[in-house]
Order: sequence, then C-alpha cells, then structure tokens
Amino acid sequence: MRPDDDLMLGMKIKQNGFRQKFATAMDLIEVEWYESLIEAFKGLEKNTFAGLHYRIGMVLFAIAGTFSSQVLPFFSIFSTDKIIFSLSFANIILLAGVYTIITKRMSKFSPLLFTVFPITALLFIYSIIRASILTFVRGGIVWRGTLYKLSELRNRR
Repeated sequence: MRPDDDLMLGMKIKQNGFRQKFATAMDLIEVEWYESLIEAFKGLEKNTFAGLHYRIGMVLFAIAGTFSSQVLPFFSIFSTDKIIFSLSFANIILLAGVYTIITKRMSKFSPLLFTVFPITALLFIYSIIRASILTFVRGGIVWRGTLYKLSELRNRR
C-alpha cells in the first residue's frame, strides 16, 4: 500500500538511525525513465500525491513552495525594487549552482538545461495538481493495473 515505497524505505532507514549512501553508475548502466513527457505525467500519477501523504495541505504547500522558489524569481528579477531584485538574483544563482552540481554528479545532461528551469518547475507543479485531482476523481490511484482506494491508502500509511 505504498506506491512511494522507495522514498518510504529511505525514510525508514533514516528513522531507525541507519546511514545511506548514494552511488551512480553513469558509465556502466543506462535506464530510460520515461519515453515522453506524457508517460512521465502518467507515471507520476501513482506517487506524487502519495509523496505528499495524500494531504491537500501538503499539495498546496508543495505548489506554493515550488512556485515561489523556482518560478517566481525568474519573473521578479525584473523588479525595479532593489531588495526584490537582489533576493531574486541570489535565489537564481543558488538554484543554478545546486542544479549544476547535481547535474554534473548524477547525469550526463548539460548544466545549460538550467535555462529552462522555470518551465520544468511549472511542469512539476502541473504533475502535482494532475496527480492529486486524478486521485480524487478516481477515488484512489491506479498502480500495477489495480485501483487502490484513497481511504485504504491513507489508513495504511
């Protein structure tokens, strides 16, 4: 009853005082996550809302946090207010730095993809909204061809 089993396993490991390590094998193995953006949205249906503990408050917090930290600065940097400009500029520089470090360590993608970062953040927000709405409309999530009712998923966390 945990479609976000990988995330929850990691959390359980940490909660029990164990340490984790992360390793990449970029030159040894290649796995295509999804073939298209549509497939990615469909694949994220089952675990996006689960990762937010099936709570609307968490969904709203995730949307607001993602928008304010990863989209808004790219617009507010054009502000004539020096404080807003400075905060936006600092946020963008920090995001670019973290993105570059992670991209170089964990993928073969170019850090120049950061130029479309606000678009990817908006797509992520869309996936959160889509997954949450579909979960409510369906009354649960479809996982491995089976509908798991939202009430059961919430009770077995």
